[in-house]
Amino acid sequence: MVLTRPSRGARVKAVSYKEIEEDEDFSDGEIELLKEERSKGILKGNFGSWTVRFNLSQNWGRDTDPLPMLERVRHANYGKKSLDVDELLESYKKPRVRMNVRLGKLSGFMKMPFDIVMEIGAYLEPLDLLHLGRTNAQLRSLFLSKRAHSIWRAVHKSLDMPNCPEDLNEPSFASLLFEKECHVCGASNIDKMSYETRIKLCRSCRPKNFAKAKTILEEMEIDPIEYDAHIANIGNLLPHFEGRHMAFGEQVLKSTICSSIFLRSDFVEMVGRYFLLLRHGLEIRAEAFAEKRRQVTERLYEHSGQTRRWLLNFGISKRKQKDQLADQRHARVLNKLRELGHPEDDFPKKGECKFYAWEALLQIPHELKPRAWKQLYPKLKALISENKTGEMHRNILRKRKQRRNALGALYSNFLEEDGMDELAGNLLMPTIVDLIQLPEFNALIANDDEEVDFLGWTTLLPTLRHTCLKHGAYIVGAAAFALIDGIKRIKGNNLINPADAKTLLPNLPDLDSDSDTSNFMLDGEPFITRAFAFFRMKKLYVGYAIPFANVVAGVRNSYRERDEWLEEWNGVAPWKGEYMEFSDISMLIAIALLKDMGKDWKTVEMDELNGMGTTLGCARCPKVEKRMSWMELVMHYVDQYDDYEFWKTQLERHSVEKLRGKPPYWTLVINTHDVDDSSKRLVHLPNTFTVGTVNALGRELDVREREERLPADFPTFDKAACEICWRLGGNVYRRFTPVQLKQHIRSNHGKEPETRDVHLTRQ
Repeated sequence: MVLTRPSRGARVKAVSYKEIEEDEDFSDGEIELLKEERSKGILKGNFGSWTVRFNLSQNWGRDTDPLPMLERVRHANYGKKSLDVDELLESYKKPRVRMNVRLGKLSGFMKMPFDIVMEIGAYLEPLDLLHLGRTNAQLRSLFLSKRAHSIWRAVHKSLDMPNCPEDLNEPSFASLLFEKECHVCGASNIDKMSYETRIKLCRSCRPKNFAKAKTILEEMEIDPIEYDAHIANIGNLLPHFEGRHMAFGEQVLKSTICSSIFLRSDFVEMVGRYFLLLRHGLEIRAEAFAEKRRQVTERLYEHSGQTRRWLLNFGISKRKQKDQLADQRHARVLNKLRELGHPEDDFPKKGECKFYAWEALLQIPHELKPRAWKQLYPKLKALISENKTGEMHRNILRKRKQRRNALGALYSNFLEEDGMDELAGNLLMPTIVDLIQLPEFNALIANDDEEVDFLGWTTLLPTLRHTCLKHGAYIVGAAAFALIDGIKRIKGNNLINPADAKTLLPNLPDLDSDSDTSNFMLDGEPFITRAFAFFRMKKLYVGYAIPFANVVAGVRNSYRERDEWLEEWNGVAPWKGEYMEFSDISMLIAIALLKDMGKDWKTVEMDELNGMGTTLGCARCPKVEKRMSWMELVMHYVDQYDDYEFWKTQLERHSVEKLRGKPPYWTLVINTHDVDDSSKRLVHLPNTFTVGTVNALGRELDVREREERLPADFPTFDKAACEICWRLGGNVYRRFTPVQLKQHIRSNHGKEPETRDVHLTRQ
């Protein structure tokens, strides 16, 4: 294809194709075809919304000719984001020309003799030659006409390019290789090329014109039985988008071809011709047509492979040339700076703060000219000054980090040598980051020296043990206050009353008054380690409530925050009391589960239940899906509660707005895991169940399944979503089998399944 003007438009010139000579060698099938009496007339057939015509009177060798490029572009569909081609072309029909333009130095180029102009053109690259030919009508008549054939051949030969394919001319081939513009809408920056199909399409036009073979065959309304019998020939009629087919057997070949992507207009044309011949009883000519197209397709695959390899090598050579020019420019700039009196130490080195900005100015693949140097030198001086300032600041930060690391080493030695090694791995012990938050320890590393104030460290050693224990008490106190606030919020719930809360904290005078953490103890043990105590970690994006020890470990191992003193992100953040938040609903659910298990919820420890391992099961699911630990069981019930609260919120929203355009026709949502319902068990204890045990809800659903009377038109499907949940704004990607969907509707919505309850979604 050759663009008609320097634009991204889609106006093209038809390409002439080499006709097959009558005296060339023929295959056996072609000889048999020649012996037949030549059919005459035009075959015409409808394939879906397309009409394919086939001229039987033409030379049989031209049966396989593809459509000219102009026809291919006309048949293409425009993408949603494609450019307005009419408006684009209109801007070239009436260009605004300044009448007082001064002629430049190249104004005498057109006055040169023709042979000299041709000689100059032979030294250009193909893309430059294309741009030059599109400059004006006179240059276009020189470089984009048939008389410029010798120039293009010389340019291709100088670059050792692959031979120009038979269905393209040299300018079209150069445009295909080097330009990045859509053939249909003219959009720039094509991200993918298909050298097999000889067409370039943008991201918007590509899905409109490329499709899988199975999709196009369905659009052509060809019977699957009919095209299955000829699937091997169909795959060889034309190349597909990705490249050559790989056949590993008939079944694999069929699935491979059906899933391959083809250009829709070419596929309809070639497959339509093939089936027209078959449907009119011209089997021999159809087989010859398929064989000839197979040869053409093989040549296209082979040529596209050569083209891709050449482009790869060409790109490597161009990058080497640019790197060489950039290195030369880099050396010249450094030499000029040395001549102006800048020492070698002024230049930013790798690892310094302004190194990449420095390299971006120096590593440019252009020759350094006086005008460029005049603009470049002030920028280089500014970078040198900024780099010096930045490196001085970075040296200060390096010294700070050295002092902090030295202080951390002294702290580690203290834990090992002064009888506190048993607490060294305790999560309640302060880290070095926690210690330097205290003013007396921060003063040890606040100087600008490289060494720690060892004398000051010695002075603080007698109080360090007390500081460590006080830090642990601070963490426990933060959890205690969070638990107290949680009990205050839920003390009116029927699962925990004020009397229970009073016995829970016997030394706490009044739940409505402020409390001291020293009273939040019973026999020296804080209640934050009880089995009902679940906390959430703020700012850590963890949705589940977890035990106290897990919260502390998560803060120690997960949370990162910026250290403004070192100006970096630390792997360990200092402990802050606001990290911890008590989970009310987790406590209520845990208390209900403990009561169902026959445990004294006020005294049982978290470690005791965690020591049971994964031996518990949910008694409210239709059947036991897996064994769970204590923490997993609580999380399971919390998830069910959160889902139920979500549905209640969605129903409130539906009273104000339509979430998905359709109002809900059924609003009942049942919480099958309601811990307030004491009529059914909540927990399967260890050694009382197996995975797959059917619970009471499951037995009830089985009975209703046997007694069901579904409508005759209830759809059959592999997996589908629930229409009731979808209209309430639920997750449409939660998909069920028919049995699972019916169980879900009966258990969670309290109704018998209907046809309208099935929401079929695409994969």
